Amino acid sequence: MALISEPLDWPSGPLTDKEASLLSQAYGLGEWHSIKAAVTACLAVAVLGGVAWMWTRGAKLRGPNHEDGEDLRLMEEGLRRQYTPEQRLSSGQTPAANVTWFLDGNVALHIGEVLGSGASATVCKAKLSSTGEVVAVKEVRAADTEKCEQLLQDIRALTSVPCHPNLLGFKAALFCKDSGKLALVLEFMDLGQLAGRIPLKTLAIYSRQILSGLDFLHSLRILHRDIKPPNLLHNSQGQVKIADFGIAKWLQQQEDYADTMVGTKLYMAPERFFGNYSFAADVWAMGVSIHELAQGVNAFASCKSDNEFWSAVEHGSVPPVSMAPELNNFVSRCLAQEPEARATADELLQHAFVSGVASCVC
Repeated sequence: MALISEPLDWPSGPLTDKEASLLSQAYGLGEWHSIKAAVTACLAVAVLGGVAWMWTRGAKLRGPNHEDGEDLRLMEEGLRRQYTPEQRLSSGQTPAANVTWFLDGNVALHIGEVLGSGASATVCKAKLSSTGEVVAVKEVRAADTEKCEQLLQDIRALTSVPCHPNLLGFKAALFCKDSGKLALVLEFMDLGQLAGRIPLKTLAIYSRQILSGLDFLHSLRILHRDIKPPNLLHNSQGQVKIADFGIAKWLQQQEDYADTMVGTKLYMAPERFFGNYSFAADVWAMGVSIHELAQGVNAFASCKSDNEFWSAVEHGSVPPVSMAPELNNFVSRCLAQEPEARATADELLQHAFVSGVASCVC
């Protein structure tokens, strides 16, 4: 499968000719105007409060099954599955484990255990029968408009960014018309999110990988805006990958700023609370995350009031990690109060804490 060689614009409305054409050229999608028409129509439906249709980089978009009115589009390698009544997921239910989704071409996606479930989203482990590849399926109920918009943004980001070893791999997008559910088929990271206290040498390797992914995003003028340990996934091959692009922002120019108040409070840079911010805000969030993974607890989690939190953030004060001067200096470079004084992801790749470390934890 070919790669998109340049980032796509992230539309707030219908898919543009340029975007649809790039998808067609990169992935051999054939009649791209049908993709454009389908996405345009479904985005319009979403605006009216209906179910959002989603576009993806995977493969040719195919029409619904008009015989039974139930259709799920798996837009990868031209595959499409159709629910049987026994396999249908009604609105409000979480995905059933040990269910097989049958696709065209005698290919099946077997849904296994539920890895995690929240108020509006569920993640399951799954396997493609054609290759035996294990994947993760993240599903959101379309009734949750905000979450669906974030999922659509996640798809826009993932389809706009070329593959990188430290960004979570995207496989396909799913839409079930009858149950009103949207889902992403993603690379499976068997060890899940980073958490707890990580040994210093391992943390240095992980930090370099995260920086590599973050520097790559910033080179494409993409702000992640939600860097934190739960969005940093790792596997048994020693790799760490940045995940969850639901609130990412693409800037028109490197000098541009974002101003929307989104993200997770404990990882927000000071400027994010008061006005415009840019790539340095991601660096702050990484600094807080790395310090948390070194200590086993977030530096600001103990703040008992908003005033105490504001004071701690304003001074960028975090407890030093004992016997780790290089790490402490690394974190301080990330947590400079003024954005202009913070090191960039590219500069941090040259820092003594991460320079010269192994490429993965083997």
